[in-house]
Amino acid sequence: MNRLFRLRRFVQAAVLLLLAALPWLNRSGFTGMKGSLFAFDCFGLPFADPLGAVQVFLSGIVPGWRLIGGALLALMLALCLGRVFCSWLCPFGFLSELVHKLHRNDARKPGGFRSRAAVAAVGLALVPLLGIPLLNQLSLPGGLSLGLITASAPLSAKTVHPLPQQVFFFALPFLPVLAVLIAEAVTGKRLWCRWVCPQSVLLTLMARLPLAPRLRRRLDRCTCKPGAQACRSACPLGLDPRSPRSASPLECTNCGACVLACSRVHGEAPAALEIGRET
Repeated sequence: MNRLFRLRRFVQAAVLLLLAALPWLNRSGFTGMKGSLFAFDCFGLPFADPLGAVQVFLSGIVPGWRLIGGALLALMLALCLGRVFCSWLCPFGFLSELVHKLHRNDARKPGGFRSRAAVAAVGLALVPLLGIPLLNQLSLPGGLSLGLITASAPLSAKTVHPLPQQVFFFALPFLPVLAVLIAEAVTGKRLWCRWVCPQSVLLTLMARLPLAPRLRRRLDRCTCKPGAQACRSACPLGLDPRSPRSASPLECTNCGACVLACSRVHGEAPAALEIGRET
C-alpha cells in the first residue's frame, strides 16, 4: 500500500508537470500529446471532459466523434476504477490535497454531491439559452491546463513583449485556482472538490453503478480504539470512511488513503477497509 500511495503522488505530480511542459514541447514540434483537459490527445487516443461534450450537444452542435469517444473513455475509466481521475490525474486536486495537508480541518461535514449536482444542473439548463459551454468556466483542472497553454504564448513568441504584459498573460489564467486554494488554506476544507466541481458529477454517477469498485468495510476486523481511528483522519476529502453515508460512492474517489492508514494499524492482520467490487 505504501508503494501505491507513492505511485499516486508520482502520477499526480507527473500529470501537472506534463501539462506545464506540453505547450513548449508542442512549439518545438512534438505532437504526440496535445490539448487541455477539456479535450486531450495522447498519441491518437482521445480523452475529453464528458460534461463538456454534453454542453456542446445542448448548445445545438453535434459533437465530433473524437469528443464523443474521449468523453466515453473518461466515463469508462470511472466505471472500471471509480472516480480515480479526481484522486490520481486531476492537477487541481493534487494542489488542493497539498494545501489541505498544511492546514487540515478535521470537522466532518455531510457529503457534497447534491451541491455539485445542483451546480451542474443549473449550468446545463443555461447552456441552451446562452449557447456556450458555461460550466467550462467552472472547471479548475481544465482551466489550469488551458492556462498553462495560454501563459506560455507571450513567453515563447518571437515578438518581445513588455514585462508587465508577460506577467499579466502568465498570471491571469491562474487567479481562479489561486483564489480557491487560498480559501481552502484558510478554512482547511476541500471546498471546491467537495461542494462545487460540476465536472465530477458524471464521473460520480458512473462510479455509483454496481460494476464500479468502491470502498468496502469489514468493521468486525477493526481493532482501532475509540478516538484513535487513523483511517478516519486519513481521507484527503475529510470523509469518514467508516460511515457508508459519508464515504459513499457519491463522495469517495478511491484514492486509497484510508485503506493505507487502516493497513498500517492492523499490520499483518486483514484491514477493516478495502477497495473492490461488491460480491
